[in-house]
Amino acid sequence: MHELLDTAYQNFVQSLDSYSKGVSESVTESDVRLKVIDRIFTEILGWKHSDISTEEETGSGYLDYKFSIEGLGRLVVEAKRDSASFGFKGRNSGRAYKLSGPALSGSPHPSKGISQAIAYSGVKNCELACVTNGNEWVIFRANRTGDGTDTRDGMGFIFTSLEEIKSNFSIFFDLLAKEKVEQFSF
Repeated sequence: MHELLDTAYQNFVQSLDSYSKGVSESVTESDVRLKVIDRIFTEILGWKHSDISTEEETGSGYLDYKFSIEGLGRLVVEAKRDSASFGFKGRNSGRAYKLSGPALSGSPHPSKGISQAIAYSGVKNCELACVTNGNEWVIFRANRTGDGTDTRDGMGFIFTSLEEIKSNFSIFFDLLAKEKVEQFSF
């Protein structure tokens, strides 16, 4: 598993300029998805295109991504355009913050995305969720079945930029890589 992490890190570092350029040049959410998010999940985190479905209907809207393993939904990703800043300035990357706390509820963009991801995860029975604008990332358990915790009382790991993902890569990888999600038993 260490080889997989090392290889993923090397690939991320080699592609970091390209991802950063993709974020800075993106005008729409679709641009961010194509130039950054799709690439990170497939090139770095080991997800295959066949694992990913997009724009599935949820009853209250359309989710951006659902990632499945052996046909079972495991992860929902809500994408935002890059100009929708999450307001993470001064926050520590790789650290978990309470979903309902001031770090994640102080700006409308991550808060709205978190609410969408929680709703979509419930409909699609996915326990893990991520909200990203391609540069800033929040990763959290969106479905707390069985542990008695209100979802919003849970924690979300944040990454304030692509450079901070590089600095905290092993945490990012452990949260979102297909091999890690596959091993995690909910």
